[in-house]
Formats: sequence, structure tokens, C-alpha cells
Amino acid sequence: MASQQITILKVGGVAGRMVWEKLTTEADVASIVDRLLAQRGKFPVCYDVQWHDHCSMGDIIANGIKVPGTSQTVYRSTIRGEVYAYRLPDEGRLLAHLTSSETDGRDETRWYVTQLRLAVEAWSHLVPQATLVVIRLITDGGISDEEVLARLEERPVWLEGT
Repeated sequence: MASQQITILKVGGVAGRMVWEKLTTEADVASIVDRLLAQRGKFPVCYDVQWHDHCSMGDIIANGIKVPGTSQTVYRSTIRGEVYAYRLPDEGRLLAHLTSSETDGRDETRWYVTQLRLAVEAWSHLVPQATLVVIRLITDGGISDEEVLARLEERPVWLEGT
């Protein structure tokens, strides 16, 4: 387990194609990650969500975006984490895969699948050609359920004096 920052972006049009084409070497991937994170909230990034996951191992990321029988997913590992990219349109294959992958019962899987589904559907009529990018950056070690419960009872130092 690891604490990780998960970012899902949908990049439309020419920019989406460029992102897809530039995910080649580790240096290129690191550069694209930095550029994408700097563009959050600005078109042609037409969907953008980020959260911190403190308890999963990252397996949900691969399981969610890798659609069996297609070559529309690119995976790249970097020193900071992982990047997955998926080309749209895909005749609904990713949405069908996401519907079937919600069955493991874990909260973090449900959250991730929900966000991926929203990303696929966002602006889909106006922006049919796009690349979904999932960025998983490791931020810290994992945290156990016992540690979570203990920290919920602590007075955080960062809130003292407010």
C-alpha cells in the first residue's frame, strides 16, 4: 500500500493526440506529466479531477483503464509513479469494462470507476477525439486502518492556533 495522488484528465482534440504520441521515453513521460498538471482546469483539458488515496496498492488503476482485447491503453512507469493513457472514441468499450469492474466491493474501486466514467462521458458529444490520462504519483507510505482511526482522534498541529 502507498499514499498516492490520483489525477484523471481528459485532453481533447489535437492536444489529446499529441499527449498520446509523446508518451514514449521516461523523460518524455515526466515532461508530459508536469505539463498536464500545469494545464489542469484549462482547455483543451475538458475533464479534471484529483484526489489522494491513502490505502490502495494502485492495482485499481490498471484494472480500470486496461480494457481486455484492445490496444487503446498505454502504460508508462516513471520514477515518481505511473501514467496510463487511453484513446477515445472506442465504441463504448471502456464504459462497458468499467461497468463490469465495479464488483470487487472496495470503496476506492468504486470512487475510481465513477471518476473514469465521468471522464469518458464529459464533453463526449463536442469532443469525441480525446485521450484520457490517469496519473498516479506516490506521495508517502501506506496507512493502516488502525492508524486512520488513531489520527481521527488527534488534534492536528497544523490546525493549532486557528
